[in-house]
Amino acid sequence: MQTTQPKRLLPSLLGERAYAPRPRSDVAEGRPVMNDRLTVAEYLNRWLYEVAKQRTRPMTWRGYEHLVRLHILPTLGRVRLAKLTPQ
Repeated sequence: MQTTQPKRLLPSLLGERAYAPRPRSDVAEGRPVMNDRLTVAEYLNRWLYEVAKQRTRPMTWRGYEHLVRLHILPTLGRVRLAKLTPQ
C-alpha cells in the first residue's frame, strides 16, 4: 500500500517494527516557534485568534474563548511556557 507521506521505522515496546510519520516543523504545523519569554496568555491568545478561529465553527470558538478567558488565563496566564511542567 503506497502512502504519500514518508515514514520511518521506530522500535516498538514489543520489539516489532512500527511505522510513524516523520515529525514536522513547528512553523509548518502552524505552531509558534518557542522562546523563553512566551507566556501562556500570549500563546493561547495567538492560538485562539490565528488558529482556532479559522479552524472551528463560531460557537465552538466562543466556547474555547470563554474557557481560556475565565478559567485558564487568570491562573496560568503569566506563567512562561518554558517553565510549565506536567506536575
